[in-house]
Amino acid sequence: MTITTLWLCVVGAKIAADRDRVVVPPPPPSYWASAVIAEKRRAHMHTLCQSTILIELISWISESANH
Repeated sequence: MTITTLWLCVVGAKIAADRDRVVVPPPPPSYWASAVIAEKRRAHMHTLCQSTILIELISWISESANH
């Protein structure tokens, strides 16, 4: 379960990074706004992955402690 979660986070982060890298418009003000949104999305994805991995780790440790 932990390996699957980690794999999904890595794949999701790679897809988000590739999608942001493909779109390179000329820099009008809307470009800077979309860059800020993309950065917020990337930061949110990173935080989501970290918290998911942390939850998996804590549950694995608690299961190990119970046995």
